[in-house]
Amino acid sequence: MGIVLLTDNEKSEVEWWARHHKGNVAYLAEKIKELVDNPDDEGIRKFFYNHFKATIDDFIATTHPRWCPHTKEWESEESAEEVH
Repeated sequence: MGIVLLTDNEKSEVEWWARHHKGNVAYLAEKIKELVDNPDDEGIRKFFYNHFKATIDDFIATTHPRWCPHTKEWESEESAEEVH
């Protein structure tokens, strides 16, 4: 999972996808910081766990096009182009 992959749609709509992924990273960083700054807050920990338990497969799918959130399995290597 260390190689960045781009779908044809991402390559054709680079600016939209850059904003989308950057927004996801900003949100994730904000939530991680909230947890790190409040490690003993059970409410934050519970939210963090429940929220990401419900969304992690879709999040992985938007950042790694070979992950299928429905089957929770990796797809073939031909599903996206590798970008180094």
